[in-house]
Amino acid sequence: MIYGNRKNGGEHGTVFTKPEVVDFMLDLAGLKSPEDYLSKKCLDPSVGEGAFILGLTKRILNSFGGDRHKVARDLIARALANISVAEIDSSKLKAFKERMRTIITKCDPTLAGLENCVTIFPGDYLLLDTGRFDVVVGNPPYVRYDNIPALSAERYRMSFSCFRERCDLYVAFIEKALKALGPGGSLVYICADRWLTNSYGDRLRKLIARNFHFADLIKIEGFSPFNEKVVAYPSIFRIVNAKPGGTRLLNARKISELAISSPPDKAKNVSLDENGNFLISEDRKDFVTIEDQGFTIGIGVATGADDVLIVKKAEVTIEDDVLVPLITRKDTIGDRIVWKDRYVINPYFGETTRLIDLDGHPLLAHYLEGHRTRLSNRHVAKRNPDNWYRTIDRITPSLVRKPKLLIPDISSQNAMILDPGQYYPHHNFYYIIGASIEDLAVLRALLSSAFIRRQVAEKGVLMNGGTLRWQAQTLRKLKLPDIRLLTKMMKDDLIAAYGAGDFDLIESLAGLRVA
Repeated sequence: MIYGNRKNGGEHGTVFTKPEVVDFMLDLAGLKSPEDYLSKKCLDPSVGEGAFILGLTKRILNSFGGDRHKVARDLIARALANISVAEIDSSKLKAFKERMRTIITKCDPTLAGLENCVTIFPGDYLLLDTGRFDVVVGNPPYVRYDNIPALSAERYRMSFSCFRERCDLYVAFIEKALKALGPGGSLVYICADRWLTNSYGDRLRKLIARNFHFADLIKIEGFSPFNEKVVAYPSIFRIVNAKPGGTRLLNARKISELAISSPPDKAKNVSLDENGNFLISEDRKDFVTIEDQGFTIGIGVATGADDVLIVKKAEVTIEDDVLVPLITRKDTIGDRIVWKDRYVINPYFGETTRLIDLDGHPLLAHYLEGHRTRLSNRHVAKRNPDNWYRTIDRITPSLVRKPKLLIPDISSQNAMILDPGQYYPHHNFYYIIGASIEDLAVLRALLSSAFIRRQVAEKGVLMNGGTLRWQAQTLRKLKLPDIRLLTKMMKDDLIAAYGAGDFDLIESLAGLRVA
């Protein structure tokens, strides 16, 4: 067990890809003909039990196994010798070798031993010298930063310029694979695509945009490409060691839509800006971003100990001046606020980053001392033990009084909440401020349109079941009509359409329909 277990019992870093998806990715990588097998060096850097290489081996056997002459054996051996694999888990590597042997001998018992033609790199691919390849294909480990052993994470930071912040392990796998590509070589991976939008992917996106051709991006929606359900849909991408160029974008909603020659109405051409951000073809030149209109986007407070630092006023004895009314997802039903006397303890002095003196707040001091062990064990407290009672994020009480549009971080419905200026948002809300409550209501209507929701799905993370992940970095990329240019009548009509749940009318009113 290298990275520990997931909640569903599976191991972190281990997800098995369906055969149909494997076949599509091998085609996408250009491994389709006898000439390809004999001329292209291929690597799976995290082979696991071998879904991709076993699929490739079957293709090789079908191509050269038609007769049993020595020439066929030699050709199979040559093709298999072009394959290399790496794997950190010795038990998986053992299973892979056995499966290779079984597939080869089942085709022809006289081919026994040819599995040894494959080059095997046991150990951590990220720290191995594996050489250069024409194709790197596979499913890199799904491992969040917190599950990476600390010593390994430090070594990765020293080795990979793009492995920064709290990024997933696959970022390092992408960077290393790109550096291993020979001229014209292709990297084809299936993995989470958060790196395309999250801040920790900034360096990797820039590296690709300036040095490689991001040839294909297939965003998967509505089905799992793995032999288990997924929480967030992944993407398949092909990046070529060639001059930067346009990208083919496909949103695949059924496994049958995975095809090299997708129908023209399914695929579209997009491009990258110099920072590696996708410019979706549906973006309208006359539309602008939310922040271009004078709004500000933020995220609510994270405490690191909600069970201690979020309280109900009737249940604690604490000075009133440190209690800030807080709104969480539990205080809402749909887009309505049903507040339940919830407060966050504000340990900061006024609007500053300085912590209050507990000697001046004896009731609070007594309460916090009773939870000192819990608070001191947080990562944020260990960094600075003197500030053991701080929240992860600074609290600025003036935010309470500002009108806000609150957007749940994960939502399958149009459930955006208008706060006229009464509450502080919890970290499971993104908030938008900087305008009147009326303009925020107009913005809510526009963000509820199918046009905008499609942008969120394309520029952000689409979760299982069509649930959207409303991240701040995604909100900042959305393009929509400029509310400042709308007439009073148009604003009133948009607000009324939202109130009536008529989202088709919102599309028409704002000119959002795309031919």
